[in-house]
Amino acid sequence: GFIKNNNFVSEISERDYLNKNFFGPSQLNINIINNVLNLNPDLIVIGHCSRIKYETFLEIKKINKNIKIIQWFIDSLTKLGPDYNHNLNTFYKYFKFLDHSFISTDVQSVEINKNDKVKVSYFPNPTDNSIDNLKIDKILNPIFDLFFAISHGQHRAVLKKFFRDKREIFINDLKKKFQILFAIFMELII
Repeated sequence: GFIKNNNFVSEISERDYLNKNFFGPSQLNINIINNVLNLNPDLIVIGHCSRIKYETFLEIKKINKNIKIIQWFIDSLTKLGPDYNHNLNTFYKYFKFLDHSFISTDVQSVEINKNDKVKVSYFPNPTDNSIDNLKIDKILNPIFDLFFAISHGQHRAVLKKFFRDKREIFINDLKKKFQILFAIFMELII
């Protein structure tokens, strides 16, 4: 959306950067600061990151106190959702440095500090015609009644062999109770 609205976007992927860079997290933080120095951005959007040092945020504000820093957070923040405690800790990790946080969980259902909710807004998972172009919702006679694609962990795309979670149990219960055709995509590590 930023690019389509004629904004210049410079992306730093913490995970990609750390997987490819021999020097690790310290170089990541230096790279972030150098990008802020070179590009002087109006806005920094963070999401799925946990290795940025607090000092990096302090340095960014020293460079330009008017830079807005926001968070885009798509993991579940409901108590009954998967990985609640981990997700809540991740959500709050950089909260004090943020001007605002956008979450894909209903803000009213999230159990966070009442005063913090003024800095939190609901934002649905974005879609774009360039990648979400199949228009599945328009198919009148679908091959499957229900589709699930799950893994045990972000970016793993696999199920752990000796691990079961509530989603998998829920899917198996649905299969037993209803006569519907499922498309289930789960990869298992052996």
